[in-house]
Amino acid sequence: MIWAAIGRSMVRSELIVMRRDEDLPRGGYSAVSYVGTLEEGLVPVYNGEVFMQGNASIYTSHYARSAMAHWGITLLAGWPPYSPDLNPIEHL
Repeated sequence: MIWAAIGRSMVRSELIVMRRDEDLPRGGYSAVSYVGTLEEGLVPVYNGEVFMQGNASIYTSHYARSAMAHWGITLLAGWPPYSPDLNPIEHL
């Protein structure tokens, strides 16, 4: 899985290949692997804009939200649960 971020001011992250969480029974992705991805890709370029993300459980977990609060990342509130048309990176 590939992760990237873009910003209104044309700030963009590197493309990050997400690491699978080998501690999971099927070796998929978890909040731990997502937070690692954010630390590598988002934190270096974050400039205070509101951060938009989907509603997958690894994004909305207490662990992920705590990490983003620690880094001072502001999340978009009220994101609709099924909204791929509203996600600008989908069009890129």
